Amino acid sequence: MYENGPLNQDGRAGSSDLSINLAVLNLLPIPVLDGGQVLLTVAEGIKGGSFSSRTRENFMKVGIAAVALLFVIVMFNDLKGLALSLLGKG
Repeated sequence: MYENGPLNQDGRAGSSDLSINLAVLNLLPIPVLDGGQVLLTVAEGIKGGSFSSRTRENFMKVGIAAVALLFVIVMFNDLKGLALSLLGKG
């Protein structure tokens, strides 16, 4: 079914690298990601009770803003690099 060519091996290696990178990213303590949920659960355990729904909602809003900011920064850096390479300065 699969050929043992270098392209297939590189593709599988790239796929596993992507999967590992996404797993690590997902465990970051950003509220909307799984790591944020773990952090919230640990904080509730330390507190000795659960947070109100309003506190949880604010926690999620901060997480969404953090992910959006990260997206904007990465997009800006990629576009800047592309523009510099097209202008021959990169």
